[in-house]
Amino acid sequence: MIGSSGAFAGGLWVLSRWGVGSTEQCLVYASCLSMVVRIVYAGNHARQYFKETNSISIMEILPAPTIVAIAAVGAAVVRRLDGVQVLLGTGGFGIITLAAL
Repeated sequence: MIGSSGAFAGGLWVLSRWGVGSTEQCLVYASCLSMVVRIVYAGNHARQYFKETNSISIMEILPAPTIVAIAAVGAAVVRRLDGVQVLLGTGGFGIITLAAL
């Protein structure tokens, strides 16, 4: 996890030196880099754990393809309909969309 902090600090330093964007954009990009490091770390840890215990396979805990498809379609619909405005609306569709997410 120290690597995650190092990735954030190093990424922020490099991005700000290169002038990639505004300070806020550099912070967001450095945070994304730090998140990728944490995802890789957690994924490696989970893989090793499941490999050693053999109590359950990763495939057993992943969501079904149908659920992934429903989530993808729901996300596309919300993006298409300007999701923030739909979710903040008082109409029934906004409530249904919020409940689905």
